[in-house]
Amino acid sequence: MVSAFALHGALNPALLYDVCQEMYFQYAKIQPYLSSFREKMNLPEWMQNIERVVEATPEGRTRLAIMRKNVEEIARLRTSPE
Repeated sequence: MVSAFALHGALNPALLYDVCQEMYFQYAKIQPYLSSFREKMNLPEWMQNIERVVEATPEGRTRLAIMRKNVEEIARLRTSPE
């Protein structure tokens, strides 16, 4: 919902960037599967607002890349033997 607010001018996108880091993290976890989810659920617009906001700026794309690395590291740690 906050992404739609930003896209429609009700919320400053820079403010959203500053206060919603979790959105980027969650998107980074789901993004590799997003097209498959959309197809299987027959919801082509699912998470489209989040996608637009996260990937709209160089800063957003940089944060997304960092979050992807974090997600990969968490997955690696979960599967590595102790």
